[in-house]
Amino acid sequence: MSDHPLNESFETTGHWHLPEEPDRKIAGNLSYTSNGTTLDLYEPFQAVRGTLRTSDTPQEYPIIHGTTRSGEAVTLTNAVRAGGTFNFGSGGLRETERVFTVWSIVGAHLPAKFHFPRVTFRIPGLQVWLSRQTIEDSHSRDETTRETTLLYRVRGWREELHRIDTIDATVGWGTSRRATSDPFTSVSVTVSGWLIVEPREPMPIAWYIDQQSKVTTMLAFLAGTPMSPDLIEASVDESTHRVSILVALRDAKYCSYKSLSGFFMPRSAMGINLFEALKKWFAIYEKIDKPSQLALSVFGSEKLWLHIEFLSLIQALEGFHRGLIDGNYMPDADYESVKKALGDAIPAAVGSDHRAALRSRIRYGNQYSLQKRLSELADRLSDPIRLAIFGQLSKVPRQWVDTRNFYTHWDEALSADILNGAGMYYANVRMRHFLRALYLDLMGIPQTAILKSLSNGSDPSQHLIQLNAAERRATNPDDMSGVYARISEHKPSTSTAERASSLDVTDSTDEPKNEGSGPGDADQAPD
Repeated sequence: MSDHPLNESFETTGHWHLPEEPDRKIAGNLSYTSNGTTLDLYEPFQAVRGTLRTSDTPQEYPIIHGTTRSGEAVTLTNAVRAGGTFNFGSGGLRETERVFTVWSIVGAHLPAKFHFPRVTFRIPGLQVWLSRQTIEDSHSRDETTRETTLLYRVRGWREELHRIDTIDATVGWGTSRRATSDPFTSVSVTVSGWLIVEPREPMPIAWYIDQQSKVTTMLAFLAGTPMSPDLIEASVDESTHRVSILVALRDAKYCSYKSLSGFFMPRSAMGINLFEALKKWFAIYEKIDKPSQLALSVFGSEKLWLHIEFLSLIQALEGFHRGLIDGNYMPDADYESVKKALGDAIPAAVGSDHRAALRSRIRYGNQYSLQKRLSELADRLSDPIRLAIFGQLSKVPRQWVDTRNFYTHWDEALSADILNGAGMYYANVRMRHFLRALYLDLMGIPQTAILKSLSNGSDPSQHLIQLNAAERRATNPDDMSGVYARISEHKPSTSTAERASSLDVTDSTDEPKNEGSGPGDADQAPD
């Protein structure tokens, strides 16, 4: 079976039929894009007759089977009629039909609601993030013949499978290798990483997609980049036969990192067994499902308006708190008397609409304020992490809350205290790290490991480091933290001694290091 990646469109022709009419095969063109699969038939499965109305429910086809021109069996599931045409010519009336679905299976004719025993997801970058070196190289030299031999060893890692009781399934990781070579000119090996999901009992494909979403959400927070799958394969029985699953994942973003240094936190830097983190994640995920998806949608989006990004991130933080913490000032039972007293105190002269609005405010009056929610979330993190994320203030700025309240309620009394464009941009950078640190802590990642990742060479961490350095210099122009070199220019006519002394390399303590040996030369201080 040939691969059918989710991010590669294709078109083919074939003959198609409904399972209940296997002998009535209709020619048609199949086209797949990341938005779904479209089938254009030369004649309809069911001819359109009678009065047509815009309110009519589209014709549904639970299962459509087909065979492409290359001989591949295809199953379309949960398809609907998406249009058609009527043409009248010398040959008479001809009717066509267009069918659309977001679920397609290439490689077998399957019945409706088929349950798969095992599904695997190829995830770009996963083979690197797993921190398991697959390709090793070495060389040897024959001193007699003076011939040098290069040796490449491709290691076959076995699958790592772990039991997740929360979903009654086994989840794990694997790698695959694809090699091409000829004896004279070239050799090529491509390694891919796979997520494996195998429940105790076979399950429908939608169940597998849900589990995949949970795992790739966790991976994205760790990696600092989207970790969407680009190929889905499923077993249909106990044999080695597999099928490709094509599902519309329109928001999918793919990891492009080729080395460990690109990741915010690769597996080797987690400080905890990956299986232990995975178990904790599945145990808690349902409580933070929606805010995590909101957060990741912002992380994976490009060129969002600052205000949209800011409000979405702070909403994700509030959702994180609401999912995990009660968030009430007093027990609900105790608040009932307070709510009644406040409601009874509303003057009789207040109109019905106004009264309803006041009662609504009273109803939610027992819930924590946004400032208290954010402060409680910050308290979950260590002092050094708070200093790295929030800067010298080391706590959630009040301006974040005032800015959110202004753009939510348009209260002009707050307008003087809200963030400007640059301030909002910096706040967005810090909120991204705030969310990521909270999610990693929720997985059980040690806070020492989180702090270390906040100062590594990944793009997100470097952005935060630069932001904090700029903040320190704004407060103290003489601050030299983070400086690793200072270069000065000299005139060619100066003496050798003067040239040597004119170039200093300074570390963060501002102590001179190795001096330059000539014009334009500089020795870097040790890391």
